[in-house]
Amino acid sequence: MILYNSQSEKFKDVGHKQAMVMILSGKWVQVSCNAELSYAYARYVIKQPWPPGEAAIAHDPEWAYRYARDLIENAWPAGEAAIASDPDLAYYYAGRLNLTYDETNNRFT
Repeated sequence: MILYNSQSEKFKDVGHKQAMVMILSGKWVQVSCNAELSYAYARYVIKQPWPPGEAAIAHDPEWAYRYARDLIENAWPAGEAAIASDPDLAYYYAGRLNLTYDETNNRFT
């Protein structure tokens, strides 16, 4: 399980049992439950898409857009509903991928 400590600004990969103790200490958070931390871990630490964090990322318009742009580098259907909820990000996303937004069906085509 990947954890993050905001005081030391470090990521740490630990087993589930140790993770529970660290989380309960209040100093560490589980990365996969936080869109911004999941994006940061994927982009700056492992430098590739990170499926364990995608559920959190997919629900946040800004981080879903950035994840699609910077890591997927293509359309990312899992994040499109969140991206579509922000008109500016939907515009940038569609333009970057030569897509149009179909408001009737609430999807990019």
